This record gives sequence, C-alpha cells and structure tokens, in this order.
Amino acid sequence: FPAIFAVIVYWMTGLTRQFDKFIIFTIILVITTNVGSSIGFAISSQFSDVAMGLSLAPVIVMPTVLFSGFLINLDSVWIPLRYLKYISFIRYSFEALMINEFEGMTFTCDPGSMECIGPIDGSAVLDQLGREFSIVENTALLIALMVAFRMLA
Repeated sequence: FPAIFAVIVYWMTGLTRQFDKFIIFTIILVITTNVGSSIGFAISSQFSDVAMGLSLAPVIVMPTVLFSGFLINLDSVWIPLRYLKYISFIRYSFEALMINEFEGMTFTCDPGSMECIGPIDGSAVLDQLGREFSIVENTALLIALMVAFRMLA
C-alpha cells in the first residue's frame, strides 16, 4: 500500500509537479516500507514470545528515528553517537526525498515582505542540511539494509 499512499500524499502536499520526481518518490517510499518490514521480520524471528519482540522493537527503531537528522541536528549530538546515523534507514530515505524535491529548484523571495538575500539554489539548501549521498547511493543503502535485515530474519 505504500504506492497508494504515495499517490495521495505526493499530490496533496504540493511537492514538485513532475512525473519523474513522483516516480522516484514512490520508489523510495516502497523501499523504505520494505526496510521497515525487514526490521520487523528480523526482530520477530529472534523471539518466540510476541510480547518480548513487541517490547524490544521500539528500543531498536527509535534510535533510527532520532539519528535520522529529521528531529535533531546531528552536529549537536555527542560525537561518539553521531555514527549511529549510518544505521538509520529513515535518514537515507529522508535524504533521498530531500534531494528529489530540492535538486534543481531556485527559491526567490519578495524583497518587500522579508529580508531578501537573493535567489537561493536548491543545492545550497541541501548542502546546508548536510547532504552526504546522492539519490542513487541512498537508495542502494536502503536496499542493502533491506537485504541485510531479511538475511538476519
């Protein structure tokens, strides 16, 4: 159902109205959903008791949310914990979706309504947000995590 979700959410939220960007958005969403399912399979395969698996799942999944760069600025995190961002599948998905949306855009402002510093390129926004990988690299990392968790299950 992630494809149905993508069809509804992409057009409702006013993302870039380009079909190729919509297809990339949908593919990334489908892969991200599969990674999440793979983590669930890996966790559930390690425990015979459902309650134990359900109680451990948030302990494993919450660090991926926290260190995705979506909720906290990773530069403000204690240095030894910064490396947890590399196991966060949400981070790879978030970064790929940001690149998909912002790459090739130019942001302008009305000089009369706010402090205007001129047109800003989408790549500059991505660099400021800490882009590390390309869409292809992020997608490959998501697929690698999916395969690794499926093999663990």
